[in-house]
Amino acid sequence: MIFNRILVRLLIAALVLPVAICVFVASAHLLQAMGDAMWAYILQRVAVVAGVIWAVDLISLLLAVAIYMIVNMGRSDSPLDE
Repeated sequence: MIFNRILVRLLIAALVLPVAICVFVASAHLLQAMGDAMWAYILQRVAVVAGVIWAVDLISLLLAVAIYMIVNMGRSDSPLDE
C-alpha cells in the first residue's frame, strides 16, 4: 500500500516537473527581456535544479516500477498475467 503511494507520487512529480521547468525558463526569459537580470538568473538556476530533480525522479520511478514488477512477478493477480 505504501509502495503504491510512492509510485503515484513519483509519477505525479514526473508529469508536473517538466511543466514547472518550462514556466521557470519562460519567466526567466521574460524577466531578462524586461531588464531584470538578477531574477532572470535566479529563475534559470531554479530551472536547472528542477531539471536535476526531474532526472532523479525519473530514475527513481524506473527503479520503483522494476522493484514492483519483480516483487509481484510470482503472484497470480500480477498485471502481466493475462
